[in-house]
Amino acid sequence: MRDMLSKTKIYAPFDGTIDEIISNPGSNLIPGISQILRLVNLEKVYAEAFVSEKYISNVNTKTEALVRIPL
Repeated sequence: MRDMLSKTKIYAPFDGTIDEIISNPGSNLIPGISQILRLVNLEKVYAEAFVSEKYISNVNTKTEALVRIPL
């Protein structure tokens, strides 16, 4: 069993970030059905933010922004 497990490879359908690990180590999984983890694409995200009146003239719908969220 360990020999089979050591040869196992898991491929992601896209590049992304692991957001949540769902299965526990040692769990029995069913191929194509059991979820192991949640993979998210953070390349484009939607955010709503408050902008002070002081800076509102610098912002329009095409303005790009760098957003940092402390963990």
